[in-house]
Amino acid sequence: MSSSLELLESFGPKITRGKLSEDTTEALYNMCLQKNLNPDNRKLVGYIKEENDITLSLKQDSKVHKILLDLVEEYIEEIDPGIFRNVITEKKYKANTLIELTSGWYNKQIAMEYNPIHHHNNAADLVCVLYPKISLDNDVKNYVVNTSDTPQQKGQIHFVYGQTPNNNGFGNWHLNFEPKQGDIFIFPGSVLHYTAPVLGNSVRYSISCNFNIHSHIQYLARKNQVPGLKQ
Repeated sequence: MSSSLELLESFGPKITRGKLSEDTTEALYNMCLQKNLNPDNRKLVGYIKEENDITLSLKQDSKVHKILLDLVEEYIEEIDPGIFRNVITEKKYKANTLIELTSGWYNKQIAMEYNPIHHHNNAADLVCVLYPKISLDNDVKNYVVNTSDTPQQKGQIHFVYGQTPNNNGFGNWHLNFEPKQGDIFIFPGSVLHYTAPVLGNSVRYSISCNFNIHSHIQYLARKNQVPGLKQ
């Protein structure tokens, strides 16, 4: 039976996942092992003891920095250009001037530590979360907390969208993924997300990076949305 219906544009933010090379993953892990890093706990929401700022390291490693910038630019140019579509289409910017990495930190998550539900809306236009090292204790006994389809505590990353759970059974309001070592997720800063804990002798390193669209790109994109605003 042929359909007489046309699927229109879907609501909601777009969440992407990619895979980093082994060399890049190792370089990122080594950043987490540096000594004398600045603790970031006071600025972050996580119930995690070891959370350190590595913004400078991410920027100083030109190879890693470029890889991350290229992936985030790919998200904007090929996945969701947002309000910046015309600026991108008309190439009204020079190479490497579309976005900026404004902050980055790592979390060393051990047993029973987790990140509660939060967003980066006031700090980032786009966020990437990547996983340079994951070592899970497969002998640990998991506990059941509810009727979730992910009863095992393996540090899954959860994404939530919408004001209320969709109890009528249509559409997705909650997505969760078990990250693998070398994975990178990219999504808008407004997306609510949280992490499940890990148990036993598990250790999970994650790095979060905030990216912002450069102010001149913001201006070019928004000037046509405001009557009377000229370049």
